Amino acid sequence: MIEPVYIFFLYVALGIIYCFKTTDFKHSAFIFFILVFWSLGLRTFNIGNDFLTYSSVLDLDWKYYLDIYYLREPLYWFSSKFLYEYVVHDKTYVFFLLDVIFFTTFLLFIKKNKLPEYLVFLFILFFPSILGIQNVYRQFLATFFIIYAIFNEDKSTLKSFIYLFVAFLLHGVAILFVPFIFLKQRKYLSTFFSFIILIAVYSVFGGDKSNSDTGDVNPAIYLLAMFLIFLGYALINNFKIKYKGNFFINSFFLGFILYSFSIFLMGSGQSKRVGMIVLLLNLFSLIVYLEKEYRNSIQNKVLIRILVFFFLTIITIVVPSSRNMLLGG
Repeated sequence: MIEPVYIFFLYVALGIIYCFKTTDFKHSAFIFFILVFWSLGLRTFNIGNDFLTYSSVLDLDWKYYLDIYYLREPLYWFSSKFLYEYVVHDKTYVFFLLDVIFFTTFLLFIKKNKLPEYLVFLFILFFPSILGIQNVYRQFLATFFIIYAIFNEDKSTLKSFIYLFVAFLLHGVAILFVPFIFLKQRKYLSTFFSFIILIAVYSVFGGDKSNSDTGDVNPAIYLLAMFLIFLGYALINNFKIKYKGNFFINSFFLGFILYSFSIFLMGSGQSKRVGMIVLLLNLFSLIVYLEKEYRNSIQNKVLIRILVFFFLTIITIVVPSSRNMLLGG
């Protein structure tokens, strides 16, 4: 059994090496192995936080799954129960199999949309993902499909909403990210009205004031991380910020406003969940922007990749909650 912290530093080194790779995605089998090994290392090392609840729920009889709590977000609850009852009778390997299934969809998405391999490393090593895969698991799984809904290049509104519906079946917070789909499609009026409607409806009906925590992370940490990502973008562009048609900037401010509202409308645990998803969307939109902006300047692109990768993984080490999860604390 290898402690996750050692795998983390190994993957940081591999991720930096992949920052130098400027050819198309070709190492699918190796990257898949990387993801599987990461999951195996985490699942066999330590279990705690929300996973104690997830494990206990697997022992419930099927009739208890008819409770509204499980029916309103059925995809995770029923799939995990099915795996436990009919595929593997080991709770650790239920979570491992779910990891593998969702990592496979992630790898296929990255390859289909011609995104660079180092993004895979950066995504799994960034602190919101560490907190997600080790704690708020349903939300972490939903985040994959929120990303697919927003960043798929098919330009199909129907497909985007199908992805988001799958995310919603995993975790209800996914509904708050409908405006990002319209924003990506530059439907700004729809973005505005959908945001207003969702915030109004959620403040009345959806805010259960959940305080189930995501780890000992002050909500200000998420705001600080957002600010640092924005500052990095500004530095790369010499503080010449273009707003028109710039999805990174527009989604950054939309995410910032959404997270700010969530702090006031939801419990601390729920607002942190929103902050974690927003940060991963910031990460994706930043990488997509940088890859497009520097596609014809290989030397600058590699340098910026390394700086972004190093900076964001350092945040994971600095944040106490993600650091403790890597150490098994």
